Amino acid sequence: MSFPGRVLDASLPLGRAAARIEVETGHLIARTESGVELRVALAHARFERRGSDGKTLVFTGAAQGAPLIETRDAAILTQLRGVPAFAALLRAEQARRRRRLAKTWLIPGACLVTLVGGAAWFVLGPLVALALAALPPIVDRELGKAALPEVLADAGGAVEDPQARAALEALAAPFAAEARRAGFELEVVLAHSSDVNALALPGGTIVLLGGLVREAGSREELSGVLAHEVAHVTRRHTMRALLQRLGVWVALAVVFGDVSGVSQLLLLQATEVGLLGFSRGMEEEADREGVRLLREAGLSSRGLRTFFEGMRARESGEAVASFLSTHPVTAERIHALDALGGDPATRPLSVDLDLLKRAVAAQPGP
Repeated sequence: MSFPGRVLDASLPLGRAAARIEVETGHLIARTESGVELRVALAHARFERRGSDGKTLVFTGAAQGAPLIETRDAAILTQLRGVPAFAALLRAEQARRRRRLAKTWLIPGACLVTLVGGAAWFVLGPLVALALAALPPIVDRELGKAALPEVLADAGGAVEDPQARAALEALAAPFAAEARRAGFELEVVLAHSSDVNALALPGGTIVLLGGLVREAGSREELSGVLAHEVAHVTRRHTMRALLQRLGVWVALAVVFGDVSGVSQLLLLQATEVGLLGFSRGMEEEADREGVRLLREAGLSSRGLRTFFEGMRARESGEAVASFLSTHPVTAERIHALDALGGDPATRPLSVDLDLLKRAVAAQPGP
């Protein structure tokens, strides 16, 4: 069994590459799409959790210059618990957590967490909204432009088929006016990766991965996913997530006029854009906005629901792990889509889904 992730090592052309990760004979092995194989010996590995949500699992070798392997697929820990050397490392991590908890006064600690969490919501939430209003759309565009090469490198490169590009333009056309109203030019790029995912970059570029196109059961499903991603762009969810990650002082700096300085700081986060996940509130907002966009374009919104149903039905499978890690689909979200009611009269889509499926099948991704 393999898991989606990436590997960082000086021997790689860009210093990093998307990879499939496997547990094998006491080693963690990362295999890139170009056939490079890098190993970390589990007996001497270091392990930590990174990212704002702590869900990025990072493994490094003990030797200086050893490769770094990372994944957001927590299912890998199930396999690693069966490796004696690494099981001991996991037990040590759990023991450290218990010791930290034992030193904490649980009731005062819970009260403190509640107070701090409430204060953060009341202070950071409005500040981020004010900061977003102060940041011009050109910041989104520049950040998206800087992030695109990194995202495509991790996704096996863009599909260059002219007919596929024309089909993507037709798919995006109903939503182009909404993007322009937000200050962005909508562009959809199809990538070779076999992961089931879609990435909404700030500024108007949306990357559909080949695995998602293969999984789409109809052109309406693909259109529904795209409308959802367009809503992430127009609602500036990536920018909002980055500002929340960077914290109160950065938001304050924007509000009090340091737009240029914060813009440069945001551009330094370009390599992280493809790894960001959205909050549940952002996902629900993108669902509602996506349905609105579809209905305003005279298109069926049913495809978004059926696509989510398919992801939920196959959520234990490796193929959909990438989508669920960045777009967690819950039963409540599906019920919320139902609550939005049925569509008015709809028109059919003329996009050739089979053509797109053939385009991504021509050069399989990692």
